[in-house]
Amino acid sequence: MPYTVFIREPDADFFVITNLLQELGYHQKTLNDYSYFIEHRENTVQVAMDKTVTFYINEQLSLPALETVRRMIVDVKNRAGGMISETDYHIGYLQDGTKTSLFCNWERWISLLHAARFNAIQDTHVRVYDTMYNQLGEGVLLSYDTAEDAEGIIRISSCRLKTEEGTCKLSASPHVIVEATGEWIEPEKA
Repeated sequence: MPYTVFIREPDADFFVITNLLQELGYHQKTLNDYSYFIEHRENTVQVAMDKTVTFYINEQLSLPALETVRRMIVDVKNRAGGMISETDYHIGYLQDGTKTSLFCNWERWISLLHAARFNAIQDTHVRVYDTMYNQLGEGVLLSYDTAEDAEGIIRISSCRLKTEEGTCKLSASPHVIVEATGEWIEPEKA
């Protein structure tokens, strides 16, 4: 069963909304159908004649894909107006057991996941990228600094790596992406 998110009572008219969806990469299913799809139909949108925009989101999407979908929904809402509402579902929990969804406790949940991931990859071999996925370097992650991004999500702002040449500090704006390579590093080389 897909997650369902609505944009209710948008200020924009039906045609502005459908054009906006197409700008974002959605494709109309058929000429007489006001349903749109993106990314191999894992995420579909339906625009009703009352202008309600309904997003049906595959519950098996990866975290980066969920972040992208969330940004798209926020973009549509910001440009078309209206209010975001969700069906009663959750995608995770905070440490205190509070349920989270795409628009309820999202920032706290993502920050919790990122913090756990950052701790798990420390002292492992990683590759570091800017937000456009240009590789900045690779080596053993020694330490990292975090900062809140514009959405209030904790991200790695810079990191220190041990490389074959020594240690280096890498940073990029607005943040860096650090990914574990899964490569085994012998302790004496780390």
